[in-house]
Amino acid sequence: MKKNHIWIGSFSNEKELDNYINQEEYLTAWSVYDNEPPTGNPEEDKEPSDEIRCQFCKDISIDFYDEDFLTLKFKKDMLLSDFLSLIPSNSEELLKNHKINSINNINSLLIIDSDSLNKNAKPEKASKLIYLGELDEVHTMKNNSSDIQYSIWAGKTNKSEEEFTSYFLGGPKKSNFSKDTNIKKYNPFSVKWNYFSNSITVNNLVNQVIPNEIANSVINKIKIKVGEDVNAIFFM
Repeated sequence: MKKNHIWIGSFSNEKELDNYINQEEYLTAWSVYDNEPPTGNPEEDKEPSDEIRCQFCKDISIDFYDEDFLTLKFKKDMLLSDFLSLIPSNSEELLKNHKINSINNINSLLIIDSDSLNKNAKPEKASKLIYLGELDEVHTMKNNSSDIQYSIWAGKTNKSEEEFTSYFLGGPKKSNFSKDTNIKKYNPFSVKWNYFSNSITVNNLVNQVIPNEIANSVINKIKIKVGEDVNAIFFM
């Protein structure tokens, strides 16, 4: 049975929670280090410091977490029973957990798939969250359509593969992609792109990278905007 690491907490606002787990600076620094040529300056070319990890990562002794396997909820003014219903574990067992009663005004929930978390992590050490444990997943979380969003770009380009990929290098603060779209925040480790030197059908390209539940909708929109054939797609 699938298991999840589960934390709950009480934050004054959503921004405070985001600041605690925000790993953008660390991921961007590593993206630059891995993908951009050396500057020749030893100070600028050295590996990113562990000190710029997010505080949550420092607390539980990991470098970073995979955002594709993280679920985060912040909901104020909810009854305890309603909040616990969001957790994909046995509600009756959760109510028996003494840690549930050790925190007032629970409004934050963080879940990480057990398989994605480093085995040497110390999840109980999170300073601003209460760790409930590694629990069996007995049901999936019910998501509204607004809970899951994808950003997708597709079309035809006459650029070489090197030119195409370099457009996205540098992360959310330095890449030409970010400058053109004014998108200042995204996880550079989670983005995906496919490039082909020759055009292929939209159906073929989309089905390689887009989740099945939205593929048909994406295919129809791309066909309307750019036609039947494409050779590049960017997805995050």
